[in-house]
Amino acid sequence: MIRTQGLTHIHLVVRDLERSLRFYKGVFGMEEQFRDGPCMVFLNTPGSSDLITLNEDPREVQLAGVTEAWLTSGSVSRALQTSTLQSAR
Repeated sequence: MIRTQGLTHIHLVVRDLERSLRFYKGVFGMEEQFRDGPCMVFLNTPGSSDLITLNEDPREVQLAGVTEAWLTSGSVSRALQTSTLQSAR
């Protein structure tokens, strides 16, 4: 098992950016930090170093439901890709 200091960055491909934004703000109290064009928004939880990117890029819609998470373990960062469909089983 890899010991981590927690998830620091999660990139989510979404089908509806504004709906997803309302969900993460309403349920988790996340705040919008900035946008990168019309299809991508960066959020974080106040007082934390976490970051969630919501991406509604139509060229990547087939990836909706697949996440890329950055884990911080000491001074080493590792990328982890998982399918939320597989992890739900």
